[in-house]
Amino acid sequence: MEMDWNKQGDEAVARLQAMLKFDTTNLPGNERALAEFLADELRREGLNPQVLEAAPERGNLLIRLKGDGSLRPLLLMSHLDVVPAEPAHWTHPPFSGTLADGYVWGRGAIDSKLTGATQLQVLLLCHRLGLKLKRDLVLVATADEERGATYGMKWLVDNYPEWFDAEYGLNEAGGFALMVDGTPVYTCQVAEKGSAPYDIVAHGKPGHSSVPHADNAIAHLGQALGKLGAGLMPHRVPLCVRAFFESLASGLPHLKTVLNDVLIPEKSDAALSALPVDDATRLMFQAMVRNT
Repeated sequence: MEMDWNKQGDEAVARLQAMLKFDTTNLPGNERALAEFLADELRREGLNPQVLEAAPERGNLLIRLKGDGSLRPLLLMSHLDVVPAEPAHWTHPPFSGTLADGYVWGRGAIDSKLTGATQLQVLLLCHRLGLKLKRDLVLVATADEERGATYGMKWLVDNYPEWFDAEYGLNEAGGFALMVDGTPVYTCQVAEKGSAPYDIVAHGKPGHSSVPHADNAIAHLGQALGKLGAGLMPHRVPLCVRAFFESLASGLPHLKTVLNDVLIPEKSDAALSALPVDDATRLMFQAMVRNT
């Protein structure tokens, strides 16, 4: 069957625009209305989605497209809630789903209603084409990701663990495209940085703030924090980051030397400055090869 990919793309864009018009700011979330909206679309296609409510109006959407069971399921995950938005700072209203200048504008247009809109399009295509799947295709779009998953993923795992019996899972982030010297590079996220909390204690002489003196603990603390922010932390390249830059170098041979130099402490800063990427990508690459 010949596929009109432009039509499929337009359908996914229209769905994303509609999803963005639902204000699912967390708190309070109110994801149920959006979950039901998507469930209705699936029901019109002859499918049988479920909307599971962890608390009043905290809805989670789940659907399984059956395969022949010869392989374990593939799990597609996204979330329906969004962080707050300040409309005065937006080019277009954050809950308008405006299509302008080649972009869809709205709170959640990236994190993570885009993920849900495109994953649902994939599931619908598999159904419409009657593909003979070897594994179940499971889609889960949850509530409450932005504030701890109490009414979303955690609640579902605790109460409906069978939905998560999967061999692989695809989630938001990591798989976005980067432009390196005009070439699109598609990434796959395999890890995230951990955190290391510290308590910083500053010492000084006591005294009333109305009479300043030179040994003020608050001022000492400010100087210490200023030093932390003034420079870069040590160059440290995990194996997964090394694999990324080495793979990128093999795919872009004209940049092989400069990409490999990013991995060498004494050459890294100059190499990053020389890379033909935008500033946001350069900053991300710098953060990948250092503690931050």
